[in-house]
Amino acid sequence: MKIEQISEIKCESSIVCADYKDHELVISSQTGKIFIYREIKNVWELAAGTIKEFSIEVVKWYENLILCGGIEGEICILSCVPKSKYLNLLYTQRIHRSTLKDIVWRNSDIFTCGFDSMVNICRLTQDNELIFLNIIQKIEAHKGWVTGLVLSENCLISQGSDNVVAVWNLEDFKKLKELRFVTNSEKTRLISKPCYYKNLIAISDTYGYDDEEGSFFVWNILTGQVIQAPILISHYLETSDQLKRIRNWRTQIEVQCTAFVKEGIFVASANCVFFYSFPNYSLAYQTEINQNGYIIV
Repeated sequence: MKIEQISEIKCESSIVCADYKDHELVISSQTGKIFIYREIKNVWELAAGTIKEFSIEVVKWYENLILCGGIEGEICILSCVPKSKYLNLLYTQRIHRSTLKDIVWRNSDIFTCGFDSMVNICRLTQDNELIFLNIIQKIEAHKGWVTGLVLSENCLISQGSDNVVAVWNLEDFKKLKELRFVTNSEKTRLISKPCYYKNLIAISDTYGYDDEEGSFFVWNILTGQVIQAPILISHYLETSDQLKRIRNWRTQIEVQCTAFVKEGIFVASANCVFFYSFPNYSLAYQTEINQNGYIIV
C-alpha cells in the first residue's frame, strides 16, 4: 500500500475535532470556530465558517446539516447559508449534564454520549424549515465518562473511562456483551474515540507516560479475540537524545485517534502517524508530523 501526503490545510489554532464526507471537511478549533473546507482537485478551499459562543467538543455531518456537541452538554444543529460563507444555527438543546463527547447517527436516530455517564437516543424530525430533537431513551452506560460511540450493523458500541467497552442491542438497547480492561496502572483510561470496521473495534489506551507507552487494541466482537499492539517509541526514534525528549514530552506517545481502511488501520499519536496492515497488524508505514494547526491529507 502506497501512502503519501497530497495536501494540507492550515488552521488558525489547534483542532478539536473534524468530520469528512464527499470531499467536504468540517472542523472545530479551540477558539470555538467551525470551518467547512471543500476539496477541488486536491486543493482545499474554505467554504464556510462561523464563531460560536461555546466550546465545541465534537462535530459531525448529518446529511447536509452539521451536528455539534458542546462542553455544557448542548447539541446544536447548523446549516450552510446558500451562496454565502456563513453557517446558520437551526436548533440547540442541552441534553447532557456535562460535556457532550460524541455523536453518531443512523437515519433519523441520533445517539449522543457525555461525561455524565449517559448515552441518549434521540429522534430528529423536520417540518419544512423547523427541526425538532426528542430524547426517546436514556441509558446509564458506564461508571464514569462515556468517551465514544460507534455503530455496527446491528449494535451500538459505547466506550467509557471505566475501561469498559459495551455492546448494546439497537432494538431494545439491552447490553449484549462487554470487554473490560484490567491493568496494573491507575492511569489507564479509554479516552480516544473508538472506530469500527467489519466486526472489528479499535480501542486506544490514551495515556503514554514515563515508563510505559501508548497502545491500541482491536476487538473482534464476533469471536471475542483481542489483539494488542504497542505504539513503541522505538518505531520512530533513532537516538537517545530523541528518546529523552519524547519521554519528557509525554503527549508525543499518547494515542489520539485510530481509523480503519480496507488494508489496515491508521494510528495517530500527538505528532506521529503509523499504519498497521492486515491481517497481522505489522507496522507498514510511519511518519512524524511537526506542524501544529495543520490538517494533513
